Amino acid sequence: MRIILFAIIFLSVSVYVSAEDKKSVSPTATTQVRKSPAKDQKDVFAGLKRGERVTIILNNRNTFTGEVKYIIKDKIELDITFDSPTLMGTMSFTRKDIKEIRKLDALDETDKTEIKNTKKAEAKKNKATAVNKTYASEPSAPESSESYSQDESKLLALLDKFPPGKVWNKTRYEEIKAASINIQTSEEKEFLAVYENWNKAIAIKEKTNRKNLLEQFPPGPEWNENKFNELSTKFSRIHVMLTETEQEFINKYPDWVLAKVEAEEEKKKQEEAEKEQSEKPQDQSK
Repeated sequence: MRIILFAIIFLSVSVYVSAEDKKSVSPTATTQVRKSPAKDQKDVFAGLKRGERVTIILNNRNTFTGEVKYIIKDKIELDITFDSPTLMGTMSFTRKDIKEIRKLDALDETDKTEIKNTKKAEAKKNKATAVNKTYASEPSAPESSESYSQDESKLLALLDKFPPGKVWNKTRYEEIKAASINIQTSEEKEFLAVYENWNKAIAIKEKTNRKNLLEQFPPGPEWNENKFNELSTKFSRIHVMLTETEQEFINKYPDWVLAKVEAEEEKKKQEEAEKEQSEKPQDQSK
């Protein structure tokens, strides 16, 4: 009987010790288990391949369409030549600025060739127009309050009769000059005769337009060289399009700089003239 009781006590103690051993091991086992990783954020570049046509929607809601040229780390570059109505080339975007990317059907090679040829022809046409541009086609700046002298007004009247552009320009002048006098019209002969004054009138008009720019974009804290540099890189820095006014300032910046220089020189001459006048001895009546 004593042997049976001793056996029961021995088994009870063994079970208790075994349970305690398991408890002592469990904390160590728990620390070795890895925590489940946080849910991965959606990768907007996932599944994209080079050459695919996509639309990128930015966080600021601007959208751009083109073919994927490459994806390197957090940057994607699109070839927008075949989807932008005016631009040719590539644009790059960073992952953090992109809200969504949508895949589109690819353009066939026939469409690409037609688009490319059309853009090349348009670029060539625009280049020719830039050489012989008309003042009527330019965005008009505010009318200058400056009045013209009688001689200047006569010169400017030539621009009304022979408006600069596709018909009347330097190339046309050379063609008329080279042609036989017998086939020149009376209007062409008159253009030859007034060509020098016609160029003077253009110079007067251009200078007036530059002065108007200073009224439209007065030099100061708002419009200056730093502003031009800032606007020139605005899109590449923050992917925000320029306003119409900002784009006009960018386009006309070279003329704006020239106008600013001309205004400073004119002011300096005026100050020197006033100083010279004040230094002259005045006649005193006896």
